[in-house]
Amino acid sequence: MQVVDIHHDQITSGGYPVTMKSISTQKASLDSEITDIVTASHVPFKTGTERPLSLCRLPEVMAMTGLARPTVYQKMAAGEFPASIDLGLRSVAWVRSEVEGWIENQIRKSRNEAVTPSRKLPQSLRERHHNGSRFG
Repeated sequence: MQVVDIHHDQITSGGYPVTMKSISTQKASLDSEITDIVTASHVPFKTGTERPLSLCRLPEVMAMTGLARPTVYQKMAAGEFPASIDLGLRSVAWVRSEVEGWIENQIRKSRNEAVTPSRKLPQSLRERHHNGSRFG
């Protein structure tokens, strides 16, 4: 550790006189170097959306999507649902904007499919619907 002595407005470092101007110049140089290092090493994660980044745990994911725990993991394994991220040894979470994007995509897919009422009916009711009968 370097010792700095201060005596009557004269600062010495290691026996050599140091002026306030040289300290100010060194500080400015160090501040600039620190700013350059921080700027170069800090690359913000971008999601491509305007939403702020936040995480949600499984119970919230299940509430948001209406999916059960096994379904979330099955869809994730099949590549049909956003992947979770590790928070610790036994802790995972999902990026909220990715889950919300998945929900928006499901809504879009649902709205774009041309589903006739008869396609959703059981076979026996589809036949009645196709034949024009309201009551069997």
